[in-house]
Amino acid sequence: MKNFHPDYQKHRRLCHHRSSNYTSKMSCALVLLLINAIMIHHAVTCFQHSSSSPKATFGLQKRGSVVAVQQLFSKKEDTEEEEEDWRDFRAKLLMQFKQAEKSESSSSSSAASQIVEDEEEYSDFDRPIGDPTLTAAATTTTTEDEMTASSSTSTKSSSSTSSKSSLNQGWAYDSGKIIEKGSIILSRAEQDFGFGLRQQYFHKCVILVTFHEENTFTKGIILNRPTDLILTDDDFVKDDGITPLDDCNEENAWRMWFGGDVAGMAGHGGQHGSADVDPETICLHSLTSDAADEVSEKVIKDIKWTTLNGARKLLKSGEAKASDFWVFCGYAGWGPGQLMGELERESWYMAATDSNTLLKSLAKQDSELSDPRNAGLDIWQTLMDMIDHGDDYKRLKNTPQAEFDDLMLREWARANLCFQKSSGDDDDKVDNSEKEEKDDSGKAGDFMDDLIKRASSAAKNVDKVEVGTLVRASSSKDYPFLLNDQEFHKSIVLVIQDNEMMSVGVILNLPMTSSGNKIPGKIPCRYGGAYGIKGQVGKPSFWLHLNKSLRDAKIGSPVGDINKEDGIWSCTSEQVETALRAGIAKPTDFMVVSGFSVWGKVGRGEAGGIRGEIWDGDFEIVSKDCVRPVWDTLTTQEELTPENMNKNLDIAETAWMASSSSLEDDDEEDDDDDIRMVYNSDVSVKSLADDALKCWVGALLLDNPRLRKST
Repeated sequence: MKNFHPDYQKHRRLCHHRSSNYTSKMSCALVLLLINAIMIHHAVTCFQHSSSSPKATFGLQKRGSVVAVQQLFSKKEDTEEEEEDWRDFRAKLLMQFKQAEKSESSSSSSAASQIVEDEEEYSDFDRPIGDPTLTAAATTTTTEDEMTASSSTSTKSSSSTSSKSSLNQGWAYDSGKIIEKGSIILSRAEQDFGFGLRQQYFHKCVILVTFHEENTFTKGIILNRPTDLILTDDDFVKDDGITPLDDCNEENAWRMWFGGDVAGMAGHGGQHGSADVDPETICLHSLTSDAADEVSEKVIKDIKWTTLNGARKLLKSGEAKASDFWVFCGYAGWGPGQLMGELERESWYMAATDSNTLLKSLAKQDSELSDPRNAGLDIWQTLMDMIDHGDDYKRLKNTPQAEFDDLMLREWARANLCFQKSSGDDDDKVDNSEKEEKDDSGKAGDFMDDLIKRASSAAKNVDKVEVGTLVRASSSKDYPFLLNDQEFHKSIVLVIQDNEMMSVGVILNLPMTSSGNKIPGKIPCRYGGAYGIKGQVGKPSFWLHLNKSLRDAKIGSPVGDINKEDGIWSCTSEQVETALRAGIAKPTDFMVVSGFSVWGKVGRGEAGGIRGEIWDGDFEIVSKDCVRPVWDTLTTQEELTPENMNKNLDIAETAWMASSSSLEDDDEEDDDDDIRMVYNSDVSVKSLADDALKCWVGALLLDNPRLRKST
């Protein structure tokens, strides 16, 4: 023992403190498993014994310190426990554990500070690698037994008081991968490929699980997407879709909420929200009467749901008023194992929270001051803070990824949640006080004139659409491809087929990376669309040229009758190689495209296909005299790389501008007064639409979703 320092005991205490930190971290990782084990044991105990049996008490002992969660409930609380949600039970356990951890950490840190002060006297003891230098704060030496006793006493007193206070104020915690009715699903926003380009309504959403069976289906409703649409009984019909509801009361006003993309509002918000699917509505409430219980199903304590008919029945009997309900249209759904798979891929957080927290968030969004364009972002952030993940996203707040996804969600909300004029575009226009003010009637007149002009142009030209026609994405200020199908934003498309079933076209302005295919002359292969020829996916599908010498040499055949004399022709790769070897053409005379785009006509007839797109104002016909300058511009593009992406997109925009027969139709000529800004931001919608295209190219063509324009 003579080799040990005389004050070996102090050094031993220091080592004990450091090792206990590791024990603490390991305990945090096991606490949820322990809580669920206790919950299962408690459920079995309650099932086996009568209601008069004494409640089981539980204790949690950790080596080196006392966590002490025994006596979790006092005797006077026994009767109240019957009414408590299981999540309350778990929350109390978890909060006491956290308080014990916090208290123990505080006591240990105080003692360790004195130990470090003493340790500095001895130079022959090495400080462990990675251990931070601690500042001395204690003025008295604490023995090891005193530390344990102090920790135990502090834990029992502070955790009991603090946990009760926290529960009264509301609680929430990360529940790992526990999926059950009443759970909360919070979308994770740190993903490389998030919900910015598709299904924006899932970005930073809060979903309440209303049904879960592991082997069949999971169903939930989005809680933070209120609309400004107010409906009365007269706006609803029976299941046949025609017959008005019985005993309609026009004084019943129902504010609608977007509940999800399945069976939602027709044409609003979701890929499944269409006229072919009957909308499904459910009404959340917190009514406690027997009459309410008869027509409702419990989700969690104090929150239930009923049908619209059930809600109207309660109104008619005087048991409730319309303002007692939150009416959700549509839902989010997952098949067997689907949600768990998405949890494994870290798309979501599963959380548990109390009913009071949820009811407060619903009431906050239901106020007259709540604007649907906010899309409930603050509600999501509040819950993320409560489950201790909020700081992670606050650090991401000003990154291009986070800003882009938030802006896209706000634009989705504007397009799908706003029905009233008060949530329109007036306050989204750029403020330019130096310009002469225009009266409202003038603005309305200009808008109608523009609408009539575009409708007349579409009606006049739509019959001219045929195979071989070149069309361009609309220059409409609505930017029809902002939220979906971003590849068509400022696109140039060649129609290659049109029949009674569909229209088929190829996009010409999106070069791709090298696919490993041997293409003569290093001609860049272009992305033509999401569809491919069976067995040829990823391979060149169409070869095109716009060259008189090649036409004279009968290289290829015209794309449609309109191109026989001086238009675009198609050819084969063998013909391209022959022409290049013969010296009658150069590589820039050709384009090669992989994949194609389809616009169906089923159910729409002639109103479908590419003609329907033109009728809807999404595309415009390119006049014959613009075809050559568009072609010559696009053939200067190069094989896509991260380094030349900006250059290629600039060339694509130049070609798109050249495809317009009237520059006054293009957004480059917009007055400042007409520039619309994304709600509550300094970013224009035009800039966001361009950014969305760049994001799409980065994610889909370069497999790099982070490669985007900084807003």
